Amino acid sequence: MNTRTVRPGTTNRSTRGPGESLKASGRALLSRAGGRAAELDGRPATHRMLLRAVPQALSMRFQPQKADGLDTVLELRVRDPAGGEPARYTIRVKDNACTVTPGAAPNASAATEIGGDDMIRLVTGAVGWPELLAAQRLELSGDVFVALRFPQLFNLPA
Repeated sequence: MNTRTVRPGTTNRSTRGPGESLKASGRALLSRAGGRAAELDGRPATHRMLLRAVPQALSMRFQPQKADGLDTVLELRVRDPAGGEPARYTIRVKDNACTVTPGAAPNASAATEIGGDDMIRLVTGAVGWPELLAAQRLELSGDVFVALRFPQLFNLPA
């Protein structure tokens, strides 16, 4: 089983400093590359690679300071570009820690569903989550207050 947990103080957060313009350039490049990488999601091998990377990627993006007082289970569903059943991940947030496990979350407070291509665009900053939500390419369900915390918990661009 591929499970990742992040505890407070273990995030990969950058600090502002002399290299900030270099970081901004890197983010812009990543954003452009994200759009190109998203186009590859339609290929079965690329989609499988994306799905294997989800637990680690979410764990790396998790922001423990934004999980204060949150004790919940979320389900992430990544749509299959071939039209099959979406891949499901259980995301457990408790005590400012996050555990991501492949598989459905039967008692989830909220669920998020997104295509793999849009997930790549989202995490690389090529698109913001409100735009995906408005275009119905990102779906939030369940407890709306928990669902709306999902993007903040993983530092997803607005």
